Amino acid sequence: MIRLSGRPWWQARYSDGRILSEWDTLNVPHLRLPLPHDSASGTSRWEEVDKKGMVGLRLLCPNGIAAELEAGEGCQFFQFKHGGIDIGFGGLPSRRYTDAYVIGIIRDSSGECYCRAWEETQQSLNRKGEIELSLMRLRTIMSIPVNNTPANRKLQSRLVRQIATMKREWRLIGFFDNVFDMKYKDIGPLKLEVQGVKV
Repeated sequence: MIRLSGRPWWQARYSDGRILSEWDTLNVPHLRLPLPHDSASGTSRWEEVDKKGMVGLRLLCPNGIAAELEAGEGCQFFQFKHGGIDIGFGGLPSRRYTDAYVIGIIRDSSGECYCRAWEETQQSLNRKGEIELSLMRLRTIMSIPVNNTPANRKLQSRLVRQIATMKREWRLIGFFDNVFDMKYKDIGPLKLEVQGVKV
């Protein structure tokens, strides 16, 4: 199910043997499966997850691998997603996107932390920019009826093929950072109250 969902999911492990998976916390009644975003309109609420007794946090990735952070009781785990909004134009709607899923553990009171992230590769992000440019050109060509020449139809066909073959590439990484000033993706300070942790 995780492979089919196309995204990673967090899973917490407790000292008493309990396992809590992200899909268990979705605010969608009777849905307890890792399904794609469109299938589950609800979101999980990490800040409401019981942190007492949590000794491990996993990131279950859609390629079948997993990352796990472990620590004794009382350690501070956190997780978040990083992304943004593509502003729609030319009749297309705006859409949200996620380019990284992160789990982490705070190591000391200075905010030092270790993280694992399932992130879109830079090569994929660069290609995403190229595809956006191709989409803009395609919309422009298709919006001008008099421009329906054989050369433009050939260009339309090439752009459509290029867009169709675009594949997002992801990788699992590990890194050290600080929750008071995250350098990763220039995030800055994490909102620790949202994470449900105190340093």
